[in-house]
Amino acid sequence: MFEPVYTENILERFKMPEENPATMPCDRSSGVTEDSVGSHVPYRAVLGCLRYLITAARPDISLAASLTGRAVDRPTEADWTDVKCVLKYLRGTSYYVLLYGAGNSRER
Repeated sequence: MFEPVYTENILERFKMPEENPATMPCDRSSGVTEDSVGSHVPYRAVLGCLRYLITAARPDISLAASLTGRAVDRPTEADWTDVKCVLKYLRGTSYYVLLYGAGNSRER
């Protein structure tokens, strides 16, 4: 069974604070500039982690992750804000998982 430990590791790796969890995985912020972010932003690394998380147990973030993945070549400040919003959503729902299997048992 997939444990929420991977989600917690992602949040710690990318230094997402524990406060302000989001209720929606994607919400385009208004007032954010369309300036390109520099190479100091781990945009591709975050998207890779989100892709793995989608296939493992969190299909609820698939739309938001695919929308943010469109800008992988030239991410803007608005795109980075959207990725941070997905991470904030994961902070608030880190113990939600999708279990695959037959029957109603909770076997590991």
